[in-house]
Order: sequence, then structure tokens, then C-alpha cells
Amino acid sequence: MRAPDFYGPHAELSYVRSIFDAALDGGRATVIGPIDKPHEFVFVPDLAHTLVELSQKEEAYGRAWHLAGPGLITVRRFAELVFGAAGKPPRLRVIGKPMLFLLGLFSPFMREVLEMQYLFETPVNLDDTRLRHLLPDLRKTPYEDGIAATLAAMRAQREAVTSPPDRSASSRTDSLPDRHSKPATRLPGSPS
Repeated sequence: MRAPDFYGPHAELSYVRSIFDAALDGGRATVIGPIDKPHEFVFVPDLAHTLVELSQKEEAYGRAWHLAGPGLITVRRFAELVFGAAGKPPRLRVIGKPMLFLLGLFSPFMREVLEMQYLFETPVNLDDTRLRHLLPDLRKTPYEDGIAATLAAMRAQREAVTSPPDRSASSRTDSLPDRHSKPATRLPGSPS
């Protein structure tokens, strides 16, 4: 399966993850430029659903399949949608080829990013006509809906991580054994 860049809940290794983090934190997102070329992104739950559906089709095996996003969009416009959904003005730091080259001198990972930078210089526009014929009910979440779902999931995850545990009296004592209850009876031959 060939798919464009991905995003979605729990997609921490997504190229656009920094956009979501910055939008929620009120910071500046670092993105690879140029950011005004047509691009596509796919919502991870749609990609997962498509992979499961495709795996159940005998005729899918042994062939290459493309999954396009819900439409062409630029990285800039995608970022505007994310920041807008978070209620913040977009703030982007664009890293171009010269900066990637310099960073690549010190970081093997950045050297790999530089090698893949051509994907941002040329439009990414996948044709999934053949896949849509095989899977006519192909799910493609609109960018606005996928972005809203991703932000909601990230907020919930952050809330769960940053919320202090419940320290009320009932939560502390519910798991303790009742001191007035009888001790458990041991069965003969069970370890002590």
C-alpha cells in the first residue's frame, strides 16, 4: 500500500505531528519546505480500515495499491486548518534544503530527511482509481473532521497524563481489604 503522509490520533511519528503539538501548545511548528506545493495527507484510521479491507480481497494480493488523501492541500493550508481548529493563529518555521543539509552534517536522521525532501518540492497526488473500484466504500475523512478528531484525541491524552490521580477517601479505601472480613479460606494442598 502506497499512501501519502499520515496524521491522526496517536500518530506520533507523523510529519505533521509538530503542527498539532504547536497548535495545542500555542507554539511554532517546524515543517519541511516548500510548504505551498500540492500535497495529500491520509487520516490513520482511514488507512487502517483500508488495509484491513484490502487484506480481505483475494484479488488484492501481489499488486501495488495507492491510497490518496481526501483531496489536494498544501502544507501551509493544512497547518492553517490545524491551528484554526485549535483556536490559534498559525505559526510556522519552515526548514528548506540548505538548512536540512547543514543539520544533516550532524544528524544521520536529518540526512535521511534531506534525501526525502524531494517529496515536498514536487506535488504529491496519488491516483487511487483502481483501489476505489475494488473498495467502492473507501473511507476518506475530510481534513477538517480528521484534524478535529486528532486534536480531541491529543487533548484527551494530555488530560489523562496531566490530571492528578483521584485522592478522595473513597478511592483510597475501596481497594483495601476490610479489616473486619474473614481471611480467605485455604484449600487443602494449595501453597501458603
